[in-house]
Amino acid sequence: MAEEVKENSEYEIDIIVILKIIWQGRRLIALVTAAFILLAVAYIFIATPLYRSKITLYPTGTGDLNSPMSDIARQFGVAGVSEGSGNYNIPDIAKSRSLSKRIMTHEWQIKGYDKKITLLDYFNGLYGDEKPDYIQSEQDEKEWRDDLINKFSEYMSEKRISTSEDEDTGLIKVFVDMEDPVLARDIANYVSLFVTNWVNESQKESVKENLLFINNRVDLLFGELQAAEDELKKFRESNRNILSSPDLQLELQRLMRQVSIKQEVYLTLVKQKELNQIEENKNIKVVRILDDAIIKRKPHKPDKAVILLLSVIIALPFGSLLVIMNYFLDYKKMICGVISSKKKN
Repeated sequence: MAEEVKENSEYEIDIIVILKIIWQGRRLIALVTAAFILLAVAYIFIATPLYRSKITLYPTGTGDLNSPMSDIARQFGVAGVSEGSGNYNIPDIAKSRSLSKRIMTHEWQIKGYDKKITLLDYFNGLYGDEKPDYIQSEQDEKEWRDDLINKFSEYMSEKRISTSEDEDTGLIKVFVDMEDPVLARDIANYVSLFVTNWVNESQKESVKENLLFINNRVDLLFGELQAAEDELKKFRESNRNILSSPDLQLELQRLMRQVSIKQEVYLTLVKQKELNQIEENKNIKVVRILDDAIIKRKPHKPDKAVILLLSVIIALPFGSLLVIMNYFLDYKKMICGVISSKKKN
């Protein structure tokens, strides 16, 4: 027990010694902190401000799983044709390279330019290189421009467009960061229109394909029903007296059962045909725009308060570490000096 108390007391003394060393070096720590703050302030003034614009999208649900069309499709074992039609990952669509390419080649009204220019030309002016000397023909020019489109499209989707999704409500937010707040708003609204149009048109196309399947089944079953009825008719005409033959009775029952099954399925399809037409003419909205983008005049990046706070948080332990290292280096030099002086004596 006494040994534990002794160890604890030595540990506390070590902590106290370290705190005293840090306190003695408070001026150096203050200088380091001030240097970090100055660097942070310089970065805030040098860094290009980015303005953020936000849109919110809300998946409404297609209702395909309960539609007459899906009920009929499930009866034929092809439920996956319609059930998978509404599964769209909207964040992936918003960050897709295909959308970014459209944004790159679209012409925008950008601050500082007299006329509308493409975002490709805008980014190339900010971050791109001059046209290479090897470009001699129109084909070289096209290939170079395609490379730029791919390069900046990837940059746009990874760095300038971000998304978040609420798992409980399904609400999706899409953020666009640009140097111009008006441009950020315009691009965000462009993204919202592209996503909603793409998803809704894809859903309509899926509905048309499913309806085409149902209508084809109606035509096919009508022909099969007619063939089964003709076969039953011929059997009865050629077998007037079947009471004395069990085999003929079984065959008659089989033919009648086949006709009955096809009649039931066909009548079900016919009843749903009008409903399918209504389904086709519905104005299907899988995704709706809940909030359009607006202009935010306050820059989103750099965040001055966060940068200054981080500079202080990093500077304090870094300055303390410098003080402790400096102390132990001086202490080591002092010990070495004492030892060397004793050797000389």
